[in-house]
Amino acid sequence: MEKKTKVQLNKKVFIPVAIVLSILFAFGILFRDAFCVFCTTVLDVVLLNCNWLILLIAVATGILLIYMITHPDFGKKIIGGPDAKPEYGIFTWIAMAICSSIGIAMMFYAVAEPLGYFFNPPAYLELEAESNHAALAAVAQSTLHWSVLYYALQIFWGIIVVYLSMNKGLPFRPSTALYPILKNKIFGWQGTLIDVIASITLICGTVTCFGLGTMQFSTGLSYVSGIEITNTLYVIIVVLVTIIFTFSSARGVKKGMAIISNINTYLYIILILFLLFAGPTINLLELIVGSIGETIRIFPSAMFNGDFLGNNGGFSNYNTAYYFIWTLAFSPIAGMFYAKIAKGRTIRQFIIVNWLVPSAFILTWFALWGGNAIWQDLENGGKIQATIAELGVPVANFALLDGMPLGAITVVLTLAAVLIGFITMTDALTGVVSSLTTKNSRANEAPIPLKLFWGCLTGGLTLVCLFVLKQVGTSALQSLAVGAGLLILLITIAACFGSVRIVNGTVDEYLDHTEEGKKALELSKAEEAEEA
Repeated sequence: MEKKTKVQLNKKVFIPVAIVLSILFAFGILFRDAFCVFCTTVLDVVLLNCNWLILLIAVATGILLIYMITHPDFGKKIIGGPDAKPEYGIFTWIAMAICSSIGIAMMFYAVAEPLGYFFNPPAYLELEAESNHAALAAVAQSTLHWSVLYYALQIFWGIIVVYLSMNKGLPFRPSTALYPILKNKIFGWQGTLIDVIASITLICGTVTCFGLGTMQFSTGLSYVSGIEITNTLYVIIVVLVTIIFTFSSARGVKKGMAIISNINTYLYIILILFLLFAGPTINLLELIVGSIGETIRIFPSAMFNGDFLGNNGGFSNYNTAYYFIWTLAFSPIAGMFYAKIAKGRTIRQFIIVNWLVPSAFILTWFALWGGNAIWQDLENGGKIQATIAELGVPVANFALLDGMPLGAITVVLTLAAVLIGFITMTDALTGVVSSLTTKNSRANEAPIPLKLFWGCLTGGLTLVCLFVLKQVGTSALQSLAVGAGLLILLITIAACFGSVRIVNGTVDEYLDHTEEGKKALELSKAEEAEEA
C-alpha cells in the first residue's frame, strides 16, 4: 500500500487570504453603507476605464491558444509527461469542463440575455429590433460572452501552470505562470503575493457565481411553488449547497465531482433535446446554423468596439468587459483545475476539448433557450420579457418553461440543474484553492476541514451580498468579481509575454541547461518535500 504524504497548511498563503476575506466579510456586515459605496465605485471605475484593456487581453489569450495548438512541437506534448495516462473518459472530462465554472452563468443568462438583445440590440450592431437578423445577433452576442474568449482566458492559465508544473517540475500554483518573467523570484515573496491574489480573486469570483445560483434557484422555487423569497430561504440554500459539496469533496474528484458533473451534463442534454423538439424545431435549427455565421461575422466589431464618444449605450463597458473581467477573477485556478484533470492528454487535445467543444455547446444552449423565448414572446406579445421586467432575470428560464409542454417536469429538471451546477462549481474551485493553501498538494487531496472552511467563507460572503446589502446585492456580487479580476488582469498581461517563451522552448532550455534553472527545480522539490 502506497504511503500517503502528510498534507500540511501553507500558512504563507492561507493566513493573508483568510484575513483579507474575513475583513471583507465583517466590513459588509458592520458598515453596510460604506460597503455599498465601495462596491458601486469599484464596478464603475474599472469598467469605465479598463474596458479597452480587458477586451484586448481576452483576444490576446485566444491568439496565443491558436499559436499553441498549431505549434508543431508544443501542441503534441502530453500533460504530465510522455508516460502519463488519461484518468477520465472523454465524456466525464467534457462534463467536468462544462460544469466546473460555466454552468451557473449559462443557466442564469440562458433566456434573459439573448431575449434582451433581441428586443434591444447592442447599439454598435445598428440592427432593427425584433428582426430575423436581431435574433441571430442576439444568440451570437451571448455566445461571444460565454464561450470562445470566456474559455480562452481560463485555458490559457491552465496550460501554462500545468505544463511548467507537471511536465517541468515547478510548483503547482498560479505564480508558476510568471516563471518566464520572474524566474526564481516565484519562490520568494513575489510568488507568494501572486498566489494570495489568485486565491482572493477566486473566492470573490466564486461568490458571484454562488450568489447568482442562489438567486435563480430561490426565484424558480418561489415561481413554481409560491414559497416566499426570504433571507431564511437564502440561508437554507447556501447551507444545503455547502453540505453537498463538502460530501462530494470528501469522496475526491473521481468519486465526487466526476459523478455529479456527469449527472448534470445528462440533465443539460435532456433539456437541450426537450427545447429542440418541444419548440419550433426547424426554426431553431435555422437559428443555430445562422448564429454560427453571425458569431464569426460580428466577432471583430464586438471585440474591438471602441466607444470614443461615449455614446454606445454603455454596452461594451457593462456587458462584454464585465463578463471577461469576472472570468479573469477565477481564471488562474479554474484553468489549473481544467488542466489537472486533462493529465495524459496532449496540449492540442486539451485545447480542443476545453475550448472548441464547450463553445459549440454554449452556442447551441443559447440558441435553444433564447430561440424558444423569442418565438414565444413574438407569439404572446412579450409575455416573458414583461415577467423578467417585473420579477427579475432569475425568473426568465422558468417563465419560458411555464409556457411550454411538460412545464411541471422541465421546471424541476431545471431547478436540479441549477442546484447541481453551483455545487460542482463550488466543489471544483474551493477544492483547488484548498490545495493551494496546503503543502504537498500535487499528490494529495486537501483536507476536508480546509475545504469546508473555504466553502463556508464563500457562502458567508454570498449571504452578505444577498441579504445584508439587499437591493444592491447584485451590484455587490458584480463588484467583487470585477475588482478581483482587475488584479489578475495585470498579472495576465505579464503571463502573456512569458507564454511565448514557454511555447518556443526557451523556458525548457533555461530549466534544463542553466544553473539557475536547475536551482529552480531543486527549490521546487524542496518545497514539495517540506515538513511542518
